[in-house]
Amino acid sequence: MVNPMMVATLAENLQTGGQVFIQTDIEFLADEMFGLFRENKEFTELGVTENPFPVKSEREKAVEAKGGEIFRSIFAKV
Repeated sequence: MVNPMMVATLAENLQTGGQVFIQTDIEFLADEMFGLFRENKEFTELGVTENPFPVKSEREKAVEAKGGEIFRSIFAKV
């Protein structure tokens, strides 16, 4: 789970230009996780509408098959 300590650790250790991809099908979790990265001045949001990886998780496939929404974003270290 994304928390303030994790975001701070990533900000400290990720190389400039490094990216963090986050996705969930639970809207309030997306709001919370994305908010933690948005609040950290070390990251900029790139946004994304599709999974950038060639393989989807089983949960992702199941949610999409039921017509559910997946919330995604990519944050880059600046």
